[in-house]
Amino acid sequence: MSVILHLSTLVKRASTLAAAALLIGFSGLSTAHAQDITDAELLAVVEAEQVLNSVITAQGRFTQQDSLGGQASGEVAIWRPGRLRFDYDAPSPTLILADGYFVMSVDRELENVAHQRISRSPLYFLLDERVEFTKGLNLVDVVLGDQLLEITVQRQGREDEGFLTLLFHPQTKELLGWRTVDAQGVTTLLQLEFMSYDVPMNEADFRLPAGYGRDDRDRN
Repeated sequence: MSVILHLSTLVKRASTLAAAALLIGFSGLSTAHAQDITDAELLAVVEAEQVLNSVITAQGRFTQQDSLGGQASGEVAIWRPGRLRFDYDAPSPTLILADGYFVMSVDRELENVAHQRISRSPLYFLLDERVEFTKGLNLVDVVLGDQLLEITVQRQGREDEGFLTLLFHPQTKELLGWRTVDAQGVTTLLQLEFMSYDVPMNEADFRLPAGYGRDDRDRN
C-alpha cells in the first residue's frame, strides 16, 4: 500500500471521531487569536492530528530557506517520541539532534554543541508521545485550500517566540513541512521531501557523535 493510500485510509477512519469532537466542542484548543475558523477547518485540524499520531518513524530529505536569503538542504529522520535528526548537506557544518531529552545543535566545523530542552523547542509537541493541538497552544489561523492545509499555532504564555505554521496535504493530511516566524520577524520555510514511513531506526543516529562533550547543556 502506498504512503498516500495509507494516509488516506487513516483520515477516513479518523473522520467519525473528528466529527464527534466538533459536535461536543473542540474546547481544549484555545482559539482566542483565530480569525473566523470554520467547522470544516477545525475538522481538518483534528484529522491532521490523527495522522501525525499515526507516524512513529519517518525519513527523507528537506530543503530550508529563510527571508534573509539563507538556503540549505539535507537528510531528516524522525522517531517519535522524542527523537529527531537533521543532517545538513555540505558546506553547512550543522547537525541537529533530539535524543528524547534535549535538542542539540552541532557545529562540526567549530566542534561545539549547543543544548536546549525539547520542551523549549518550537517543535516540541510534534515529538511528544501524543501530538495534541490542544496542549499549550493557541490556534492562530487555519487555511484549508486546494493545494495546502496551513495550521498556525503559537505557544501559550510564550507569544514573544513567534509563530509556527504546519503545512499539510489537504486530502491525506501528510505533513509537508513548516514555516516559522521568530521574534525578530525572520521567516524560515522547511519543506519535507521523498518521505518514507514506518522505517527501521538506529538509536545511535540520534546521539551526539563521538568526541562531543555535554558539559554545556542547558539544565534549567
